[in-house]
This record gives sequence, C-alpha cells and structure tokens, in this order.
Amino acid sequence: RYEFMSGTSMAAPHVAGAAALVFQQSLAGKQVLTPTQVASILKQSARDLGAQGVDGIYGWGLLDVGAALRPVGGTFIATGANVKSGLVPSGNSGISRSSIVGSSRAMDRALDGMVIFDGFKRGFVAVNPYSTEASSTLVERTLDGLKGPLSITTTQMGGNGSLQLTMFESSGMSDAAQVWAYSDDDGRITAGQGSANVFFGQADPTEAYSHALGANYFQGAGDVGASLEEGMFAAVDHKMSPSITLSALYLHAADMPEAATENDTDLLSVGTRMDLADGLSLGISYGVLREEGQLVGIESSGAFGLGDVGLTQLGGINFTYRLDERISLSGFAEATMTSATKATDSLFSPPSDWLGSRMGMTISHQGVFQAGDMVKLSVIKPWRIDDGDVVARVAVGRELDGTVNYETRSVSIGTDEIPLDVGLAYSKSVGAFGYGASFWLRDPDTRSVGLGEVAIAAAMNWRF
Repeated sequence: RYEFMSGTSMAAPHVAGAAALVFQQSLAGKQVLTPTQVASILKQSARDLGAQGVDGIYGWGLLDVGAALRPVGGTFIATGANVKSGLVPSGNSGISRSSIVGSSRAMDRALDGMVIFDGFKRGFVAVNPYSTEASSTLVERTLDGLKGPLSITTTQMGGNGSLQLTMFESSGMSDAAQVWAYSDDDGRITAGQGSANVFFGQADPTEAYSHALGANYFQGAGDVGASLEEGMFAAVDHKMSPSITLSALYLHAADMPEAATENDTDLLSVGTRMDLADGLSLGISYGVLREEGQLVGIESSGAFGLGDVGLTQLGGINFTYRLDERISLSGFAEATMTSATKATDSLFSPPSDWLGSRMGMTISHQGVFQAGDMVKLSVIKPWRIDDGDVVARVAVGRELDGTVNYETRSVSIGTDEIPLDVGLAYSKSVGAFGYGASFWLRDPDTRSVGLGEVAIAAAMNWRF
C-alpha cells in the first residue's frame, strides 16, 4: 500500500539514490566526482520552491534527478589536451549552413557524436550540434527580377574632366541608387554608396564592363551574394581601344555595429572585354573574395570556427550578344578556389583548395507586348563546392586524469548534385507608373524529379 509521509527521513533515501545515479554516471564517463561536487550538482539542478532561493521551509527546492543527470553549470567544447584548460563555452561557438555547400551533410558527419562537457567536467554526447539551416536567396532573386532597365540623368560641370552627379533609377520596381562620378575623355570612374544589387545587377545605359562584372557576380552567388547586397562600391572602366575595355570593381560590406557577429566581406574583380562584330562581346575576369567571420557564406565562431579570414579566387568568362535592338543574350561561367586561415581554439583545420563552379544564361526581350515592357528568362546553375574536404578534431571522451580523447575526422563537402534555378520576369513602365511580376523555380538536383522551392512576386510603383 501507499503512505504519505514528510520529513528529512523521507527525503534522505531519495537524495541518496539521486547521488548514487550521479556517481554512477560520472564513473561511466571516466570521472570521479567528490561528495561536494555531487551535492552541488543536486542543489543547482533542483527546482526552486517557495521563496526565491534557499529558504527555511523548502531548502534548495524539489529534487530533479533528470536535471541532475543533464549538464549543470553551462556547456563547453573541448579544444585543449585536458578538461582543466582549453574549454570554449558552447554559447560562444556556432556554425551555420550555406547554400554554397548545398545539401551536403558533411558538417553533420564531422560533428556527429561529439562530446561536450558541463561545469563539473562531466562528458555528454551532443545531439545535433549542427542544426542551423541554410538561408535561401530565391525570394530575393524573385524580387530582383522585378527591377527593370535603368534610366540615367547626369549633371555635368565644365571642362574635359567633368564632375557629375549621376542618378541611376529603375523603370521597374527597384529603389534608386545615387552615385558620384568623375569622367574624363579616356574612361569613367565611379564611387559612392548604395545598394550593390540594384546598381550592378541591372543593364547600364553606359554599358560599362565593370557593371557587367557585378551583375555576373550576383547571379547564383547565394548566401555570399546576399552578404554583399548592401555596402560601399567603386568601379573603373578604361577603353584601351574602340573594341577593348579594361575594368575593375570593388565591393565592401560590413555588419552593423549592433550585429551579433562582425562579418566583413570584400570583392575585388578585374577584367577585360573585347567588342566584336555583329553585337558580340567576349570578356574574361579574375577576382578575389575576402570574407571575415564567414567562409563561402558559412558563419562560424568559437570552437566551430572554419577560419579567421577566408579567401576565394574567382576566374571566369562571359559574353553578351545583341540579336537586334530589342533582344539580347548574355551568359557566364566561373570557377572558384577557396582557402582560409587557422581560427583560434577551433576544432577545424583551416580549409584548403575548395573547388567550386557556377554558370548562367539570360535572354532579355524589350517591347514584347507593348513599348516600355521587358521580359527576362534566366537559367542559372548556382555556386556550389564541387570538391573539398573539412577536417575536424572532435572530442569523443575523457580519461580519469582529465585527458580529452579526440578523433580526427575528414569528410568531403563536395557534391555531385546539379542544382538549377529558372526565372521568368516581366516589367512595364509608363511614365511615373510601373508594375511587374517575377516567377522562380529551384530544382536542387536535376538528376531527380521534384522542385525544392517556388517563389512568385508582383509589385507596382508610382513616382511622384
């Protein structure tokens, strides 16, 4: 039968049993706890009752055996040889997914079954330590598709080298971007501050090759492209001859001061374009992408840091072919190689020689149904890492003397998937009024049937 009784005599066997379970658990994890440590674990894990804190009626509160057998006093990731040093608070460590790595589960495999430690140096197997999902830029690309061709107004002030205030404004749905520019007889230099994806992502009336470099960069750049959508930019175009143009493009973006992490991203790209007969232009480009606080869009910190500074080299070719005054075709293909410097107190070795690629093609048709409208069809194979490895030194246990046992794991982050983004956009501008719609489909792997995402957007604007 059951009886209801109270008092320390009744509580003592329950507390003793809980202490025995804590002792047993620590011994199984190759650790000997002192009686004082066990008492502290039971007290800190108890559920507070009555007046807040320890009181004369309820003492430390209600015994919670389940909580006592879970981490107490915080959680820490081991990066040193012993549990007495080299423990990094798990709250200071994080790693996100990136669309550039695709659906590869490499990070999951690298961290699967890792052991973390609590404030009493007890080891616990972490459950799904890498849980942050990749962000998607398909919606942003859908909205970008609503931006129509740019109109340009310029105020010049005398001389062969004229200072001009230039306003680039979309006849579709985009915001305006202001640019201060200096022009001379030999070339054109622009510098300013605005939204890079608005300014560089559209056809430019001046047909500066540096703007084409920027437009190609944002096509299929995924999470890395999103990190550079707002920031400082500068562009230089110089005509070596009537048919050859040399260009340089610089983009810089940094998080706001109140952001949780400081991520600085810089892109420097140079290229040359040759204008051939019959409206055909061919170009080549080389660029260096510098990322601080992230690597190919993967944000990482603390014990999960992939690198303090990541460098990606980008080499590509591109073309533009104008079939007539209304129809034009453009395309690009690019190969990338990524490496990073060693991050402090990290489980990961610095990545080296991650090879990637991306390519795309767009056809634009102006005046399809009526004057002032435009239809764009884009087919893009987004940026993905095709070949690369990540090496992690992961804690898998400890010894009685506190020595941490590690396991070195090397897993591939390359993917043989063939993703594809297909987009169709329509925009129309009549005077101060404009409207448009954009539709994008994403197939994560064209070798299988099925769509990963669908995005549809419509908008209208009225300037007054």
